[in-house]
Amino acid sequence: MFANISERIDRRLRRLSWAYFMNRRDAEYRATLPKGKEPLLVFQMGKVGSSSMVGSLAANLPKHKVFQIHFLSDDWITRVVDQYREASRLTGRPSIDDHVLASRYLARRFKRRRSGERLNVISLVRDPVERNISTFFQAFPVYMANVRTIDDVDGVRGIQTDELVRLFQEDFGEDRHAVPTVWFQTHLQPAFGIDVFATPFNHDKHYQIIENERARVLLLRAEDLDTSLIPAVREFMGVELPSVAHRNRAEDKGYAGTYRAFKDDLRLDESYVDDLYSTPFMRHFYTPEEVATFRRRWLDKPSNSNLASQTIVPLRLLIPDAARTQ
Repeated sequence: MFANISERIDRRLRRLSWAYFMNRRDAEYRATLPKGKEPLLVFQMGKVGSSSMVGSLAANLPKHKVFQIHFLSDDWITRVVDQYREASRLTGRPSIDDHVLASRYLARRFKRRRSGERLNVISLVRDPVERNISTFFQAFPVYMANVRTIDDVDGVRGIQTDELVRLFQEDFGEDRHAVPTVWFQTHLQPAFGIDVFATPFNHDKHYQIIENERARVLLLRAEDLDTSLIPAVREFMGVELPSVAHRNRAEDKGYAGTYRAFKDDLRLDESYVDDLYSTPFMRHFYTPEEVATFRRRWLDKPSNSNLASQTIVPLRLLIPDAARTQ
């Protein structure tokens, strides 16, 4: 009986106090961490197709704890936690993703790390338009908490496709659309002192390893994981991975039908596509022929009279000059 009362009090306090909720979630997360394992960071922008890779790495690297994170700085941790707090206030259901808890844990740990300790880091990239669409759906309950229904776990149920297109184009946020073009300068370079753009990407191998005294970084493209992941991890970690089954794909989620309809109906303004595809990020990781293929995918679509008048706000003001001209 006392256990039930304690559980009810705990649930009530989690709803009433964000600080209590976060302290409890931090404690629960730390309790799951194994002792004595080396950290391996899968550190990349969100929704680049890393979940299957993370699962395979965790299963085949018993001496390592694999952390999947998107940011490490205190400023970004605070910013993202605040987004979850506001979403929790609007929905009445406090929530925080494990990747945020991992970032909080690692940020504290790295402030105490030993001198000379060098980390292994894996980072992925993806076609930025595809990545932005996937992020819009995956993070809808957080970014669009003001429009989701209170009983909808994924946030998009009951919203018409044309309204989702409008939200993506007008309300998703220009800074979020620009994330792929500036993620390395914003997150990885400050954390480890590695400028990925200073070393040409190996388009023959479809992966690149860069290292300094603070970290070894393996760079991969999501589009090539089926062929590049196994040889890349073999060279980087000295481990032979088995074939990797895909998981956490939008096509397999509850909103899969809505996701497909959204992509069919989406009409992108040419300036939006050009702003993303003309950046140093694209020129570094993708060949001109690959960029041209991406452009055709999004721009060479049959006209849709219902959506023809909808255009997206250009991103020119959101992409810093340094990220446009490197």
